[in-house]
Amino acid sequence: MSDLEDNSPLVISRKEEIEGNAARKKDSINWIQALLHIFKANVGTGVMALPFAFKCSGWLLGSLAYILITCIAQIAINQLLWCSGKSRRSEEEKFDYGKLIKVACENSRLLCVQKYADLAKFLVNFILALTQYGFCTVYFVFVAASLVKIFSYFHANIPVTESVIVIVLYIPFLLTVFAKKLKTISYYSTIGVISISISIVIIFNVTVRRPPTDIIRLPKASDQFPIFFGNVLYAIEGIGVVLPVENKMKTRKQCIIVTNIGFGLVFVLYFFFAFLGYNRYGNEIKDSVSLNLEDVMLGEIENILMAVAVFFSFPLQFYVPKSFLYQQLYDKFNAHQELHNKEYRCTADYWDDVLLIVNVALICIAAASLPFLALLMSFIGCIGCALLAIIAPAFLHIIVFDSLHPQMSCRKFAIIAYNIIAIALSMILSGLGMVSVVNEIMKSFQHG
Repeated sequence: MSDLEDNSPLVISRKEEIEGNAARKKDSINWIQALLHIFKANVGTGVMALPFAFKCSGWLLGSLAYILITCIAQIAINQLLWCSGKSRRSEEEKFDYGKLIKVACENSRLLCVQKYADLAKFLVNFILALTQYGFCTVYFVFVAASLVKIFSYFHANIPVTESVIVIVLYIPFLLTVFAKKLKTISYYSTIGVISISISIVIIFNVTVRRPPTDIIRLPKASDQFPIFFGNVLYAIEGIGVVLPVENKMKTRKQCIIVTNIGFGLVFVLYFFFAFLGYNRYGNEIKDSVSLNLEDVMLGEIENILMAVAVFFSFPLQFYVPKSFLYQQLYDKFNAHQELHNKEYRCTADYWDDVLLIVNVALICIAAASLPFLALLMSFIGCIGCALLAIIAPAFLHIIVFDSLHPQMSCRKFAIIAYNIIAIALSMILSGLGMVSVVNEIMKSFQHG
């Protein structure tokens, strides 16, 4: 007999560790799969509005600003992964965005930061959910805009507005979100990614092969630059997928290399897409470049593809805020220790469905009230995407670095200074962007 009994705590913990490692290896992904996840997370409606964003900034200022913004966003992704690695207490520990913020605040040297660790977690998760609600609203408007273009082609004499189409879309969108299993939702998302990828290839082909405008004569700068800032952040904001990808990777140390390559390629692709789109259509560019295609048949195919892509991507976008909201609901049930009662579980499921119907209805109402595609994207970019993609990672980096390096040094001073500048610049541009978007929306309402 060995000194350790089979049921001793050490043996049990070792067994659990082996089982945990085996399960993790079974469910883990390699670097190619990680790149595909990053691509899927970034390819969405935002890319179609990037040429319009260049119209708001001017081609020269927009090009320089885009490079600067994406560099800052890339640094923020590296900061998030660095903080995750330094905050992890074991190799098997997994973080989501909110949990990482909480752990970092708890480990801070500052008592005032430690005190608000739970609040920081809640705020990050709340902003993440709220941003996803904004994405869902954009999806309604995007599909409506595509369908209006298709409808006007077949029934030119019947005027139809985007707001009316949004209301009609309520039931179809609602039916998609009743698919509650993530596996089913991933199938829908795959259809969406394939459709939008084909759309991007079509537009690339059109913008490269058709004669461009004389870009030198187009504005080099514009006073609507804050709107550009919001649109770009909306398009490139994929930081929410970074930690889930890291959690799933076989070798987590490779994650920083994979994300740098993945996001770097996406950022370069988006730049050429935006520049070529604006170069092709100039100041005639619409909220989505997919609405600009002159070839009637190709244009209708493009609009159908985009409508299909966005429609089938909606359940995945809705899954995040739904999970956050329902987690709050289930926490309440657990607090009363009534979740195990069969009748009470049925009641919980009933209220799940009610909340589902109400949530999609609220999104539909918001979309019908604000059918301004590019402006809506910019507003969401200025509020949620700026906080998640730049401000929160910079704050997190300051907290974690300070807890690891209490003594002031030139390196620490440079890191804190950079992060404060990034936060301040992002807050200023976000504020200006929100004001500009609200002014443009008010003008749109005044002009009918």
